[in-house]
Amino acid sequence: MGCGGGYVFASIALMPGQDVTGVSYTAIDINPHALTVTNAHGADAELVCMAIAYRLEKKLAGIWWM
Repeated sequence: MGCGGGYVFASIALMPGQDVTGVSYTAIDINPHALTVTNAHGADAELVCMAIAYRLEKKLAGIWWM
């Protein structure tokens, strides 16, 4: 599942107290328009346009999924 319109993603990234040193956010979607909308919400995140599981196994190892 990708980031879609980014509302839930941005809500989590922008929650009070989420500005923690060493924490980074990555939004992934196969649809570039979904990433544009996600970016418009103002969350500081890396935006990646690709299928969510494509060649990200090592990069995303140990990440908590929700």
